Amino acid sequence: MSPAGKVPVLRGKNRSFSDSQATCEYIDAVHPEPPLMGGDAKTLYEIRRLVSWFDEKFHHEVTARLLGERALRRLQNSGPVNASNISMGRQCLRFHLDYMNHLLEKRKWLAGDYMSLADFSAAAHVSCLDFVGDMNWEDEPLLKDDPQLIKEWYATMKSRPSFQPILGDFLPNIPPPPDCYSDLDF
Repeated sequence: MSPAGKVPVLRGKNRSFSDSQATCEYIDAVHPEPPLMGGDAKTLYEIRRLVSWFDEKFHHEVTARLLGERALRRLQNSGPVNASNISMGRQCLRFHLDYMNHLLEKRKWLAGDYMSLADFSAAAHVSCLDFVGDMNWEDEPLLKDDPQLIKEWYATMKSRPSFQPILGDFLPNIPPPPDCYSDLDF
């Protein structure tokens, strides 16, 4: 359904939409309230920059390594876990979370003063990592500083009605961590 052979694909009545960024901008144009993209040129730049950061850099350095090793490898029955991938993914995760913390120290949301597509992009990745147990908020803090800003941001994202159905997702033979993943007040 996607010429690029990638997901996600959104199917409409007479059309399929591919490429997550283009699809989200289409949805934002058709349903402008509340906006996923908006603001002045600098804000739009920052939203697009952060969406790219999370969907490309964060995905490649963190999500693909951790989710890939902890879940996809098992689902695809493709051999034993590669511990060096997990170690590298955890190191990169610390870097990315420190960056998110830095942004949230200066702003209400990742890209500025209001929730945007950048927040949803980041929350999708954090949610995947939370599902496989890599967002260990209490026992092994991933941040150099207090993770409270990111925890509060993520709790707000998880409580969005549009985000709630994701918290009920599951993978065969891979249960989410108990008492955390779907808990809005973790």
